[in-house]
Amino acid sequence: MGFLSHFSFFLSFFLSFFLSFFLYIFCLKQCIDSYIYIYSGQYFNTKQILFFFSLSLSLIALCIKLSLSPFVFLSFALWSIEPLTDLILYLLIYLSIYLSLSLSLSLSLSLYLIFIFFYFFIFFFIIFFISFFFLIFFIYFFFFFFFFFFFFFFFFFFFFLSFVKSSKIFLLKICFIMVAICFGSLRVVSLCFVFSERIPHFLLFRPLCERHKNRNKS
Repeated sequence: MGFLSHFSFFLSFFLSFFLSFFLYIFCLKQCIDSYIYIYSGQYFNTKQILFFFSLSLSLIALCIKLSLSPFVFLSFALWSIEPLTDLILYLLIYLSIYLSLSLSLSLSLSLYLIFIFFYFFIFFFIIFFISFFFLIFFIYFFFFFFFFFFFFFFFFFFFFLSFVKSSKIFLLKICFIMVAICFGSLRVVSLCFVFSERIPHFLLFRPLCERHKNRNKS
């Protein structure tokens, strides 16, 4: 069980990481192609420029979304990691990789926008770059703290709900999932579904659950 849990954790993380990496390389290729089309003069067509520009931006947005998706993969691997020290170590490593990847993607997105708009809006872009640069960092750091606040809150809440009757668990799960949907945190919703289904068999807290059951029997 230990080898399979370690293997599933690293496999899910690296698959999502390399998928976002290759899509990001494809985005840069489209960015270079659009740059060539703009400055060559042979294919100076407004529709082609807008097409490559929108395609590159959509692919970069997809890469940012995929860079956040390993949190969902991480939730599927958490219940099979038995030692608490391994879990804490994995979370620290994962957070450092995620933060560096997110910051690099935000910087690359800002540089990409500089690269495209510099030909058309050379004076306007100085103000736009400063505002957009700080906006990107604000969004990432806000999402970072917002996500982990709700992650730990929902995690401990569903852990305490594992000692309550099933009907009450079901009603409270629906209420808090609706709250999470209202706040727009889809990954909180997915993690709630995962932990709410797996928390009775969560290996990390299995000794506590068994001890609680033995006390009730005695």
